[in-house]
Amino acid sequence: MADETKTKIKYLNNEIKTTLSFSFLGIIVGYLSFLISNRIYGLVFAIVVLYAAMIIFKKLFNIKERLKSKWWLSNAVIVYIFIWLIVWSIFITLNM
Repeated sequence: MADETKTKIKYLNNEIKTTLSFSFLGIIVGYLSFLISNRIYGLVFAIVVLYAAMIIFKKLFNIKERLKSKWWLSNAVIVYIFIWLIVWSIFITLNM
């Protein structure tokens, strides 16, 4: 029972770390995408950073391959894209 609890706590810690990391990354990349003058290049930049971040954070947080794409989608991709799009839109609107 104690071993199961430790596994669940480790899983939740990875979930929280991943969500927070991709949130902060979304803010930073949203601003950097704004600095890129072409909007298409900003979008491509954001997608490349997302892919690279998934590889880096997988190694950094020791996330195993057994996690399905649903886990990555809910804890990383949606959070990143949502925050990136909001930050990018705010900066574009403020610049007009």
